[in-house]
Parts: sequence; structure tokens; C-alpha cells
Amino acid sequence: MIKMLSQLCFDGFEDSILAQHPAAMIRYADKPESLNDFQPQCLVADPYRSDEAIKLLAQFPSIEWIHLFAGHAEGFPVDAIGDRSLTCAAGATAVSIGEWTMAALLSHTKRFPEVFIDDCRDWQPSFSDNLNTSLHGQRLGLIGFGRIGVAIASRAHNFGMKVQAFTRREDITIPGVFPATDLHTMIAEVDHLVLAQPLAKHECLVDAKALANAKPHLHIINVARASMINLDDLKQALDNQHIASATLDALGHQPLAAGHWLYQHPNVRISPNIAWRDLGGLIRMQQLLLANLRRFVAGDILVKQVLNT
Repeated sequence: MIKMLSQLCFDGFEDSILAQHPAAMIRYADKPESLNDFQPQCLVADPYRSDEAIKLLAQFPSIEWIHLFAGHAEGFPVDAIGDRSLTCAAGATAVSIGEWTMAALLSHTKRFPEVFIDDCRDWQPSFSDNLNTSLHGQRLGLIGFGRIGVAIASRAHNFGMKVQAFTRREDITIPGVFPATDLHTMIAEVDHLVLAQPLAKHECLVDAKALANAKPHLHIINVARASMINLDDLKQALDNQHIASATLDALGHQPLAAGHWLYQHPNVRISPNIAWRDLGGLIRMQQLLLANLRRFVAGDILVKQVLNT
């Protein structure tokens, strides 16, 4: 009988587990009164409550496996789990993030929502310098070409964009997507730059040096990790009109402090890490949890393991 402790609870969560393992015992971290004498083997961890997760690991040494309900382990203190197994839902959010990125590209290019009107006096269609443009023919640079990068690239190609990918992979087979051998050269050539690097070492790839030769109309989108971009250098590039704009969904797991410049900057749009969040993505994440649960019960090797390197 599998015993599970979860920091999460949503519609269908418990039912799907019990349908697969009717004898499973599931308890929730939000109900500490139910945890007396409970010895869970698995912790389903909320990526936004990692501090609490570490306390739970200390409280329950019986936990052998942690499943992080997220597409990566950024911000989760991997070095604190010891010899326990850690898995995540890598790849399950690729479709969601791919669609969100295309929405961000279209919103920027078509100037949503400012082109919409709510008064007849604004009915003044005209050709002007502010006319929206087309994604077709524009150049998209991708940093990273994992599942998310592939999902973005395939959709961008279908819109007629010219896509370059800066990646260590040598097996790029998507039509219209070409490898970039030098990051700074790629950034200088593209109209849109998307940060989609899979989880790896935390390194800043977009800073003042990387943006030195960027086009003045460059639009940056970050759907990967907050650590990939130097925000001070980004602000300087925006304020100096060295680049045009930024759409940032990856800002870490904690809310930005009140009064942070990103909230007010006219050329920045931020969202609270929602690119991966839709019903389809949630279902795919739950399916990965169930797949690993079957493996854990059977004593098989878990998939989507996060290695502490």
C-alpha cells in the first residue's frame, strides 16, 4: 500500500490516484492533524512551497521519493533531498508554453490590446508608422531546444518565421529551424528572442554583452528561468532604446517586491509564471505523476528524474 503526502490538492487529483491504487493512503500537508503516526513514502511537492517541503522531508524521514509538480526544479533546493529520488513533470508543459509563447509573439506584433476600441471616435483605420506587422518573415532566436523549444519552433515555423536555435543538440530536424553556432551573433540577427533553455546549470546568458549588437526593435520573451537574464542590463537596454520590449513569464517563484521597476515599465509585460498553466498541461502533469507512481510501486526506475549535479 502506497502512502502519499501532498502539498497539492485539486479536482481529480485524489480520484485519479485511487482509481489506479484503490488502497493508497493520501494525506495533505495543509491538514497537519491527519499526519500523526503517518509514514509517507512519497511527497508530491508544490514548487511554490519549497521551504515547507524541506521541513516535511525532515519531519518524515520515511519519504523515499519526491515528485515536484512542475516542469523543472528551478528554485527547489535539490541538494537538501539527500539520497531520495526527485522527479518532475519535464515536457508535460511544452504544448502549453509553446502556445503561450505564440500568443505573446502575436500580441506584441499585432499590438494587442491597444488596437481594440470602445468608442466610435476611435474608428480611424489608417496606414501609419504604428501599423501592426506580421510574424511571417520575421526572425526568431531560441535559446534552448528541449521539448519547450521544439514546441515553440514548430509553431513559429508554421507562422512563416525564420527560426534559429542556440543549442548543444545536433539533431535539429524541424523544417525551417536552423542551428546557431554563436549566441551573440544570433541575438544580433533576430527580431524576437525566446529564452527556453531546459534545466541546466544556472547561468545568465542574456546580459549587456549579449545585447550589445541587438536590433533596436528586439523583443525578448523569457519562459525558462529567471536566472537566464540580467534584469539590470535589461532595464538599461530598454531605457536606452537599445532594444524595444520584453515579455517575461519567468521571474522566479516569489512575487516581485512592491514598486519593482518591472511593474511600471511601459515596454515590459510580466505574468506570474502562468505560461505552463492550462487544463491540458495539468492533465499531462498528472499523467506523469501516475506513471511514476506505478513504477514506484512496482520497484521500477522512475522517469523524469532530476539529478543533483
